[in-house]
Amino acid sequence: MKLKVQSKVRIMTMFMVLTVCVILINTINAQQAVYKIGQKGPAGGWIFYDKGNYEGGWRYLEAAPQDQGMAKWGCAEKSIPAAKGTAIGTGKTNTDAIINGCQESDIAAKVAVNYRGGGKNDWFLPSIDELSLMYTNLHKARLGGFNIAHVYWSSSEAMFANTAWIQLFDKDVRDYSDKQYAKKVRAIRAF
Repeated sequence: MKLKVQSKVRIMTMFMVLTVCVILINTINAQQAVYKIGQKGPAGGWIFYDKGNYEGGWRYLEAAPQDQGMAKWGCAEKSIPAAKGTAIGTGKTNTDAIINGCQESDIAAKVAVNYRGGGKNDWFLPSIDELSLMYTNLHKARLGGFNIAHVYWSSSEAMFANTAWIQLFDKDVRDYSDKQYAKKVRAIRAF
């Protein structure tokens, strides 16, 4: 009886070790996959940026394959100082700051974060530089299904408490708009 229990424990232990190994191998393989700008990403969206290394835990930016709808930026009369990042790589931090600093529902940042495309739960609202890259690397290449009549919110608050940066997709124009108006939302993710 004691021998049978020990055998079962050994088999269960070996099974658990093998499962962990498979998970680690799959994770390593996913990080070693090479994507090119304009290709479909692992969540079914479009790759629009490759920084060339995994420093900071990510290498690629992937845009959702379609818009998530329209929403206001939110907190029209309140500044969110931690959401002023404009550079590539600041969209996630901005989005987190908006979520934590603005208690309104159905705002652009929350719409982006709640998106579950490709079974992923790591989506966020892009910074203005990330959004501009989507225009340059996807829209200009006729990828991503962007409508030229649409204006998209970024996660970057602009110079006044009631404004945030937007990208116009009828031409390569970055501007700012009052946060109270509804604009298109296109989520992105970093991996």
